Amino acid sequence: MALLVPILLHKNTYLLQFYQHKNLKNWLINSVLKAAPNARQEAVKGIISLVRQINHKNDLVAALPEPPSQYFFNLAMTVLPEVDKYATSCEHYFTLLEYLLKSSKNHQFEALLKKFKKKICNHPVNERSSSGPPDKVLIGIMNITYTILRRDSALKSKCLSLMGEIFTNCLFAVPVAGTSLEESPPKCKTSSSRSAAFRLITEMVREEPTNFNQLISLLTVQLENIESRSDGKVVMSNNNNERSKYGYVGLKNQGATCYMNSLLQQLYLIPDFRRGILDVEVPTKDKADSILYQLQYLMASLQESVTRYHDTMHFCSQYKVDGSPVNTAQQMDAWEFFNTLLDKLEQQLKGTQQEKLLKNLFGGVVSNQLIGTQGCKHRKEGDEPFYTISLDIKNKDNIIDALDLYVTGEMLTGDNKYMCDFCQEPVSTLKRVCVKDLPEIFVIHLKRFEFDYENMVLKKVNTACSFPVQLNMEAYTKEGLSRREAEKTGDSSLKLPLRPAAYYQYDLVGAVVHSGTIDSGHYYSFIKERI
Repeated sequence: MALLVPILLHKNTYLLQFYQHKNLKNWLINSVLKAAPNARQEAVKGIISLVRQINHKNDLVAALPEPPSQYFFNLAMTVLPEVDKYATSCEHYFTLLEYLLKSSKNHQFEALLKKFKKKICNHPVNERSSSGPPDKVLIGIMNITYTILRRDSALKSKCLSLMGEIFTNCLFAVPVAGTSLEESPPKCKTSSSRSAAFRLITEMVREEPTNFNQLISLLTVQLENIESRSDGKVVMSNNNNERSKYGYVGLKNQGATCYMNSLLQQLYLIPDFRRGILDVEVPTKDKADSILYQLQYLMASLQESVTRYHDTMHFCSQYKVDGSPVNTAQQMDAWEFFNTLLDKLEQQLKGTQQEKLLKNLFGGVVSNQLIGTQGCKHRKEGDEPFYTISLDIKNKDNIIDALDLYVTGEMLTGDNKYMCDFCQEPVSTLKRVCVKDLPEIFVIHLKRFEFDYENMVLKKVNTACSFPVQLNMEAYTKEGLSRREAEKTGDSSLKLPLRPAAYYQYDLVGAVVHSGTIDSGHYYSFIKERI
């Protein structure tokens, strides 16, 4: 532009040829919208400089078919329908448009106002939160509308409907149940877009009594939604239900459903589980009575809702215990809830495209082993599928010790000897459990509740039990135990082939915690964020 401007001003014929060029629209788009930020800024400065210098040369102005401000404004307006394509780079375009609007005298302001009012009303919600990014297109449109009203104040009387649009949909509308994150009002959430909206409203009411009275009426209705909080702050009561700035949606505690909420949030943040559940076409006719459908609705709300929390009452009413809706005032065990929920889902997923979802994610297999000793070398094994493994942690400092106990097993001796099918006589036998197939997601339950037979009461085990951030399960698998036995006895025939090292390795991604006593307390979750 630094070179183009003096060339165009050097001869009238050059400028006329520029005016008549067929590709000026594309040139303007490439220079002011598509180019790099510094290049866009220099292009706008160059066009403004060109307009100013032409205006100071009467012979040039007389030779042109129309004044430069009007010409470039009309040219810029041909680009307006396409400006949404360049939402992140349009600020320089609107700066140019505003300058040309201010410097030209022959505009049809009423037609322009009608066009920009329509643009504001039809503009979608693009801003996601107050932290940005700002909607530069909407800001530009509102700034141009402001300039139009400054140029022709008589048009303010035609802005009554625009007042309602800016006040309600751009500034103070709040999300309602079922609104997706992409459509969440208001249109103006960032400080820059809200400043542009407030400036436009201020101009609309300046020396215009009708608009001013309309604003007073709108403010009166809005003030009815204000509430004073105990901390002395004044907030809009509806906005108090906005989605958290951290991007997550909570679950309403229905009284004593924290165990449920803590577990459901864990499941939601397992991407494959969430996507799998949402992918299912619920086969039942009455979907409202389906726990699978209610879980889908809950997962969709956690993903898409713009409100602070999701009300779980519909889910609770369809989650049946012994044929009746779960008692939301009664605390339950999170582990029992997890197992029961998976049982219900397993039944409802049968026959769907996600029939194996739970097995693929949480399903593992344990091997119940009976190993003969003291002369009997026979073995008997039975496989059993699982979704969780429970570990006894009483008097255990960490889950490594608990896992060691899990696979240690017990000796069947004396009167408890096992009748060997091959030896045809009772033999001393090691009875133990080990993991045959590890799941994709390994859910470990720590036994915190036990029954005190002396006092005949249920007690909570409050001893500390640490757990690692990374866990290698090789030593507790069937092949891991065989490796240890082979190393101990020197009998290589006992050794089973190992799988790849990554197969046994787990990273901690979540923990459901219970604080309190056996009779009262609260569940909450620690969850690692995954995309």
